[in-house]
Amino acid sequence: MKRALLVITSLISALFLMGAKDSKQVIESLGGLEKSLSSWVESMDNLENKIVALEERLTKESQAKEDLLKALASIEKHIADIGERIQKVEKTTTFFTEMPTETLGKTLRFYNEAIAELKKRLEDQQVITAVLEKKYQEAQKPLEPVMKDVADVRKQVTDLSQKVDQQATTIDNVQKNLQSSIVDSVTSTLKEYEKIFMTLAQRIENLEKQAGVTTTAEVAEKKEEESKTKPEGAKEEEVAEAEKETTPTIVPPKTPEEEGFQDIGQGFYVKNVRFEPFGSSATLMGDMKNYSNKDYSIASFTVKVYNSDELLVGSDDFSIKGFKNGELRPFKQIITGVEPKKIASYSISFNKPY
Repeated sequence: MKRALLVITSLISALFLMGAKDSKQVIESLGGLEKSLSSWVESMDNLENKIVALEERLTKESQAKEDLLKALASIEKHIADIGERIQKVEKTTTFFTEMPTETLGKTLRFYNEAIAELKKRLEDQQVITAVLEKKYQEAQKPLEPVMKDVADVRKQVTDLSQKVDQQATTIDNVQKNLQSSIVDSVTSTLKEYEKIFMTLAQRIENLEKQAGVTTTAEVAEKKEEESKTKPEGAKEEEVAEAEKETTPTIVPPKTPEEEGFQDIGQGFYVKNVRFEPFGSSATLMGDMKNYSNKDYSIASFTVKVYNSDELLVGSDDFSIKGFKNGELRPFKQIITGVEPKKIASYSISFNKPY
């Protein structure tokens, strides 16, 4: 645009230097030239705009090309990774297909043994869990009878306190209302009853005499007279015969040992003790009798088992609830981690009462 204005300015200056005759023609020519130049300038502007648009388009296309190249590079890298994975899978497949049958069999046997060991451990854990649950329940229950007894005693104390209060009130009322006339009437009434009893006793004696009934005093007198008249040897023989007749035959009771029981101390005896298998553990079973002359709400015991070398291989606690004196009760307890075939001997001891 600036170049066009410069050209027009130069042409106008040239026109002033030329003659007046040719100025009109020149001006007309310049007018046409100006129009041509204006048209040319517009064409140049349009061309410049197109060039700018083309440059922007080229820039966008180059950016898109770079993005496309990056995407292609990423795809190539991904394809390379997939190729490496495929090679690894092929190698692994080749390894397993080429593995000898004997090695595969050993591997399977190893896995089977491991699975069996896991099953055994799982059984042990189940046994331990059952024992822990049982111990937890037993630990919660000993306090229940004690709390119940305490509540009963508390209720009884409350009732007694109320009754004592009522009796104290009653006594106070009686003391206030009691008069000397009442005491005199009671005394006279007792004397009358005494007379009545004396009269009844006299009548009974008279009736016994009339009916010929021998009284106790007469029987005693007759025995004394007979003992005086009989010789001493006869008296001793009669006494011996009377003692034989009156003395019963006493059969001594059987001892717990004679009944097949084993003494474990503190007045407790056991018999029929045996061990039954329970998974990889043992179940202790038997019968126990209480000869302690005491009743127990809960009696606690400890069992210990030993192997053939007399070494301790396991122990556990168990309890019997409501164990009364002279009562025979069965007992049962799981001893974890010890099989019956490993048990050579055992011992059961009394712990403490509840």
